[in-house]
Amino acid sequence: MLTMKDEAKRLWDICFNDDQDFTDLYFRERYSDKVTIGINKDDKMVSVMQLLPYPMTFHGQSVNTNYISGACTDPDYRGKGYMNELIVKAMKRMKEQGVWLTTLIPASDSLFDFYGRTNFVTVFDYSEEEMYPDQLPVKQEVHISPYSKGQADVYPYFNRKMSERNCCLQHSPEDFRVIMKDIELYHDTLWVARLDGEVVGLAFCYEDDTKLLVKEVFAEFPFVEESLIGAASNKMKAEKITVTSPPCKYTKNENMGMARIVSAEPLIKINAQSHPFLQTSFKVTDEWMKDNEGYYTLSNGSVQKEAKGEAPIVTIEQLTQALLGYHPENLPEPLSKFEACNPYMSLMLE
Repeated sequence: MLTMKDEAKRLWDICFNDDQDFTDLYFRERYSDKVTIGINKDDKMVSVMQLLPYPMTFHGQSVNTNYISGACTDPDYRGKGYMNELIVKAMKRMKEQGVWLTTLIPASDSLFDFYGRTNFVTVFDYSEEEMYPDQLPVKQEVHISPYSKGQADVYPYFNRKMSERNCCLQHSPEDFRVIMKDIELYHDTLWVARLDGEVVGLAFCYEDDTKLLVKEVFAEFPFVEESLIGAASNKMKAEKITVTSPPCKYTKNENMGMARIVSAEPLIKINAQSHPFLQTSFKVTDEWMKDNEGYYTLSNGSVQKEAKGEAPIVTIEQLTQALLGYHPENLPEPLSKFEACNPYMSLMLE
């Protein structure tokens, strides 16, 4: 008889076009029965997902989120609503466990609409910049070397820089270890920049033929970032460089990931506490999580929720975007007053 892990891996192999080394890494380092839910039909698992825990910075606090990973359905059982059923089951489980927000990265553009059926909405974008090695002078005083396990000061620097971003998924020490195993698997490199022995920059670099992909970069100064990427491209003999970064209002941004509120009231309260001058009221509608529905009034940093009242109606998708600060200027007036942020996720084990 197959175990839950065996069943989940069988579906992964059927549904995803990943190489075996990556699949083995995922099920060795990331998979756990405790974070896996599935639907069984005809004496076998036909739909499955993992709910991976990630803390998120959220307006001065840290909140628990679950990242939906490995969501798939056996091709012979698609079109029967099993994935929708599984997502709703997952959200109810998250609510019971005190998880207030869930996120995911659709495997293809068409899936943005699919996940929209259960009220997921785009909130995570990214920006890309093309560079060339001759544009990046390397300062001699910046010492640049590959990361090694003995460099105990690298994760604290990485963690500090990540935590400076609002509405950003964070990586625990254990998750950082898995990221490094993924980098090692494909002979890619985390480059570390130091000045006078102190870590002042990091670049997570991946090779793609003659192209260098910088999936994440941190630096204390612009010349450190230039030196870091320039040195990495020289050592990797890259002809062209693509740097991925949080969304920027001065460049064209691309959609990356989606989010969905599981428990609205506690998130609204945190946002209100951090923005005491925000005065607004609205009625929330939520097709799948009825506990989120109600009339909310925000005033002087506090929140009042009522079952009845009068206020403009907003959807749970619009509220998700407002609370995470995703282009509030495009939202209806009760939510357009929320502060704009750049919600972001990076280095996810896709």
